[in-house]
Amino acid sequence: ANSIAFFHTTGLFETTMCENALTEASFFGFEKVYPLYEVTDQNDDGYWNTLLNNLENDKPDVVVGCVLSAACQTFVEKAFQANYLPKFLALSVCVGSTGSETALGDKLNFIAGPVLWDSRCTTANCDESRASIVRFYNQDSGVIAPMEFSHAYENFTSFTPSYQAAGSMAALYALTYAIERSQTNQTALLREALNDISQPSFYGLLEGSRLGANREK
Repeated sequence: ANSIAFFHTTGLFETTMCENALTEASFFGFEKVYPLYEVTDQNDDGYWNTLLNNLENDKPDVVVGCVLSAACQTFVEKAFQANYLPKFLALSVCVGSTGSETALGDKLNFIAGPVLWDSRCTTANCDESRASIVRFYNQDSGVIAPMEFSHAYENFTSFTPSYQAAGSMAALYALTYAIERSQTNQTALLREALNDISQPSFYGLLEGSRLGANREK
């Protein structure tokens, strides 16, 4: 792929994401980086039609959309109606979203995108039987740990867990790990334990650093 185009809706999250990604495109080897497209009003078909016309005329190899779930659904529907599909299409909040999966179905098979958490994760990083210190969901029932968390959450709340809910439980998991490892409640020692965390969990691999960042997410 030699060329790339970005588009975004008007929210701060979407705009900032695309502006930052645009500045990195040349670093990753794209020879042609098109000017940033903006959908000023995502409820106005005219803006989407203009966007699709621009993309069809420019013919970028890669198209990246910085959008939330509702805008993702609108763009995908309109792209399919226009029979437009670039060589590679990535949308920020779309794949893995329950609402998008319900609304778009098989159309998502042609789209890439990040997923912060998914209850269907079956990789080794989501297998708590490999965890050395903490096991919230030990999989004794034969159900994978992410799905075990999902079932427990649904039984308690009657709702399917969002990635934010899973992330909140993951934060509790990390704190429990730090307490168990340091055997104390002293802040400095807990911080050291969190700095060194490297544990598979229902949320995926939890990795810490002295900046507090999870390098795996």
